[in-house]
Amino acid sequence: MNASSATGQAKGRFFFSIRYKVMAAMSALILILFPLTGYVAYMNGKSGVEAQIAQQTTGLALQTLDKINHHLALASYAVNLTNNLARSDVVRLKNGNEIIRFFQEMKRTYPQFQNFYFGDEEGNFWMVPQQKPEASILYDPRVRPWYQKAMRSENFCWTKVYIFSSTRRPGITAASMVRDNSGRTIGVVGIDIDLSSLSLFLKNMPIGKNGVAFILDSAGNYVAHPDMSLISTARKPDKVLSDAMDCLEGKKQMTGTIELNGRRFFAAHVPHLDKKWVVTVLVPYESFMGNIYNIRRSFAITFAAAILITILLGVYLTTYVTKPLTALVGLVKQVREGDLKGYIESSSNDEIGQLACQFNAMTEELSQRLFHLTTIHDLGKIVGEIFDLRNLLSQIVVNASHSMRSRRCSVAIWDQTQKRFSIKCAIGFKESEDHIVENMPLRGDSPILKKLRELCEPVIVNDITTDPRFSDIINMDIRLREPGQDLSFIAAPLMAHDKFLGVISVSEKMDSRPYNDEDLTLLVILSSQIVVAIDNANLYEELLLKARVDKELEIARNIQQRLLPPLPPSIPGLSISANYIPATEVSGDYYDFLAWDQDQLHMAVGDVSGKGIPASMMMVMLRSLLRYEASHGNLSLSEIMTKVNSLLLKDIDPSMFVTLVHAKLDLKTLNLNYVNAGHCYPCIIHEDGTISKLHSTGLLLGMFEQDDYAQENFQLKKGDILFMYSDGLEDLENEEEVKLGIEPVLNRIVQNRHLGAPTLSSEITALVNEYRCSARQFDDITYIILKIQ
Repeated sequence: MNASSATGQAKGRFFFSIRYKVMAAMSALILILFPLTGYVAYMNGKSGVEAQIAQQTTGLALQTLDKINHHLALASYAVNLTNNLARSDVVRLKNGNEIIRFFQEMKRTYPQFQNFYFGDEEGNFWMVPQQKPEASILYDPRVRPWYQKAMRSENFCWTKVYIFSSTRRPGITAASMVRDNSGRTIGVVGIDIDLSSLSLFLKNMPIGKNGVAFILDSAGNYVAHPDMSLISTARKPDKVLSDAMDCLEGKKQMTGTIELNGRRFFAAHVPHLDKKWVVTVLVPYESFMGNIYNIRRSFAITFAAAILITILLGVYLTTYVTKPLTALVGLVKQVREGDLKGYIESSSNDEIGQLACQFNAMTEELSQRLFHLTTIHDLGKIVGEIFDLRNLLSQIVVNASHSMRSRRCSVAIWDQTQKRFSIKCAIGFKESEDHIVENMPLRGDSPILKKLRELCEPVIVNDITTDPRFSDIINMDIRLREPGQDLSFIAAPLMAHDKFLGVISVSEKMDSRPYNDEDLTLLVILSSQIVVAIDNANLYEELLLKARVDKELEIARNIQQRLLPPLPPSIPGLSISANYIPATEVSGDYYDFLAWDQDQLHMAVGDVSGKGIPASMMMVMLRSLLRYEASHGNLSLSEIMTKVNSLLLKDIDPSMFVTLVHAKLDLKTLNLNYVNAGHCYPCIIHEDGTISKLHSTGLLLGMFEQDDYAQENFQLKKGDILFMYSDGLEDLENEEEVKLGIEPVLNRIVQNRHLGAPTLSSEITALVNEYRCSARQFDDITYIILKIQ
């Protein structure tokens, strides 16, 4: 993806700047952490408060139970006091007036109790406050529950809750059997406790703001309640009854929460085991949780304020942080558009300041690299366009010195023959820094160049006098110790296929920065460009030479083609065809129809050893000699061959030779005379498909002196086919480098022997192409086909 497409995609998406992202992140952090922290704190506080409420509610229930026990203990004390006084005869319970006076005194002492009374075994009954006389006469204490229970227990006891006959209100009685000093039972003393006093006590007892305490018996009825109207009814507290009964049965304290009339209460249940009562305390939830609710409201207000402060602080911080980033974005756009001159001013030492410093360093480095890449690109174009090595090296040294801000640059070439260096091209070695020097002579051998050749690797030398690689040559060159000498340079070898060609070096830096690895990398690239330039220049010269040779070969080929017969002779009764397939532009194969008339036809096929111009020139000589001798005088084939051999021996190169078959056909008798000087055997394909081969009759031409080349005869007849060829046909190789041989060619002729010579020639050419396919042809192919019709 390129930059423009990436920019287009970025514009197509909804864009959030870093400022908004930071603000969103801070707000999200507050929105998540602050409520979460507040919720955890709220729940922990709530749990703690609920635990304290349960503890306080239970404490209130226990406190209520203690006060009830204290209230009832006074009645128990008064009953036991009366019993003890009667037993010691301090109070004589048989004396009615004395009993009344005693009970009246007790009433004044304990006004909270309803009635004080005594009943004896005869059924007499005395009570304070006194009742009507007729009520006392009709009232028999012995049948009352309080009397009977005290007699059964023979000690102090409490009755269950019942309705007092005197007040028609619920209450309980504390009763005790009374004995005289002799231990005889004389009656039962009792004190009535109106439960309304307990209800009044519970009503006046502070339980939070709106709390309530009440007492239930084992049947679930109210024993005492601040609302005394509930006691006189059979109404039961269904919501708390189950927990209260569980508390009584389990004989242990219980706490919890319940819902009553849409309100939530904390409940504590404490059993009164003696009475089988349950003291229950209910405290409204909001009575204790009001502070928690206030904290929750305060937290909500604080949370809203924190969000506002976070937004304001986020705006300030993000503006402060993103201001240099915004500037950086603008500069990055400039860099993307190719402008590397941007610079960020930053005095801070934080990450933003470090980012600005790194960006400035990056743009400076990119600018340097872009400059180097431009230099390499320009040199690449020069190398591809300029093939003149002199001009090319001038361009390279100028660009190298300029790109590395150095005064001097030189290219030294190693002369392998003379074993010495020569400065092929240099700049900065004359008074004018821009003056280019070519082929500058060296004053003797250069120890530094020789050392660089030994090292044969790119080097950076900041001070040659302290560089251990050059310690052995410091004393050899006195100039290295002269004041003011620039002792730093970089150099890279010119290598082509592991062959040392020379050295390119750059020195005298124009700025204060030392040479670095980036400079050396650029110099190595330039050295490879120089090697390519040298190769290109050499290749260019070779191409020019090859072009000249190709032109000459083309001319020679045209000449050779014109020397071959353009068409075979047209003779009645004969079908003749010939073909020549060269392996190179010019070759040494030869065929010819030397002379013919109405009586005879001369034919020849030859092959000069070798290829190219020498073979073609020898072929031209052979053609000229053979044509001359065949057309002058009445010489036999044997005499012609002997004379041609004698003439070739005088001029042919000793390493060359010629093979030749020369045949003469008598057109009237069809008698074939031939001489074969070391050439391939001509073949006769008969009409019935049999084949006859005409063997050699003499040695090679141009190799040995030979006075006599034997002439042989062969009688042709109708339907016979004469096939004369060069060895390039049978030596033809396919892609597997397997030779064709002559048998497949002869088989193809036999298969098509009923056809004419031109068609047979086409069949042979097709066979050659099929067999060779894409393989290279190494030798010329020449053949003549003559068919007797």
